[in-house]
Amino acid sequence: MKKIIKGLLCVGLAFGIFGCQKKLSKEDVGLMYRDALVNMAQTMNFTVDGTIKISLGDEGASLSMDMGVLTLIDGTDLDDGKMLMQISTSMFGLETTAETIYANDYVYTNTMNMKTKEVVSPEDNIFYQLKATLPLLSVAAKNDKVDMSGNFDFTYVEIEDGIRITIVVKPEDVNDILSQFQGQEIPTDFVFNDLSMTIDINKDKLITNLTMMMDMDMSDPTFSTGFKMDMNLNVKDYGTTKVELPSDLDSYKLLEPTNPADNYPFEAL
Repeated sequence: MKKIIKGLLCVGLAFGIFGCQKKLSKEDVGLMYRDALVNMAQTMNFTVDGTIKISLGDEGASLSMDMGVLTLIDGTDLDDGKMLMQISTSMFGLETTAETIYANDYVYTNTMNMKTKEVVSPEDNIFYQLKATLPLLSVAAKNDKVDMSGNFDFTYVEIEDGIRITIVVKPEDVNDILSQFQGQEIPTDFVFNDLSMTIDINKDKLITNLTMMMDMDMSDPTFSTGFKMDMNLNVKDYGTTKVELPSDLDSYKLLEPTNPADNYPFEAL
């Protein structure tokens, strides 16, 4: 679940754009979209909080889960970056809280007083990923042409401290992209029915709010279900966020790498 949430945050933040007082063209929005990506990546020090509501199933029978999310990112020094995530989940009237910390090349997890740690691979470490991406963003920042045609439609309105962008992704475009990665290795089919989001950007070209709605169907030969998600996140404390590591990280139990087939024996048959 923590990887899903981290992935959703990264995807959502990647849609930030900022406007000005004049009427914006697609080229204007494209340039401001690029600026916001560069600003977010170069800052890499902020707090995200908000809520995520997920439901599985159809209208006749569905399972709902409400989550409160708090994420602190302190990547001022990318070689020693830290990220703390707290996810509070409410389901079936039960509430649980899980805490995950990325630091020192480990991912530390504290769930129901079970404290464990795992070595985090570079592909799962947001700071390693960012160090590899920054040179590409620097090149993009020098490009004064950005293609915003296709893939999604957008509108914008001015708000008190900046601009609010609404982006609607065309379902057929999302499905076409996903179909390129689906084959024998990925038996589950994903069909997007709706994917849209709004982003508030302030006059400093910083994202302050993200709302995303996703509606999709998932199926394979053994099951089919609907998946809906509503996410509302606030971004704040740019440049002042500090991640304080717990003093007992040495006591977290190290988990050894395992073969996935050991956890899912039927897949090994």
